[in-house]
Amino acid sequence: FYSADMKLVDVRDIWIKLTDQNCPALKDKPKILFLNYCRGETKQTNRFFDNISETEEDAPKDVALVNASLPGFKAQRLPTEGTVFIHSLCQVLCESVCEKDIHDII
Repeated sequence: FYSADMKLVDVRDIWIKLTDQNCPALKDKPKILFLNYCRGETKQTNRFFDNISETEEDAPKDVALVNASLPGFKAQRLPTEGTVFIHSLCQVLCESVCEKDIHDII
C-alpha cells in the first residue's frame, strides 16, 4: 500500500518491526493490524465469502492481519460513512466485545 506521502509500504516491513527481536517490549503480546486499503483495482460485488484463507508463513506468530479487501480488489467505501470495513468492524466490536473472543470477532 502507499503512505500518505505516496511512498510504497510493504506490510512485511511492519511485521519485521513487531518481531520479538526488534520489539522486545511487545514480546508474547498479541498484535492486531487492521489494514484499511485497496489491494487491487477490481470492484467487489459479492459482500459475503466462505472458506477464504490467506496464509503468510513468515508472519510473526502473535500478529494478526485483518484486511479491508481481498487480494486484487478495492476496499469498499460508503459516501457518508467511510469504508465498509471500518464501519463494520466498529459495529461488530461494539456489539460483541463483551461476549466474544477477538479471534471469533475477526
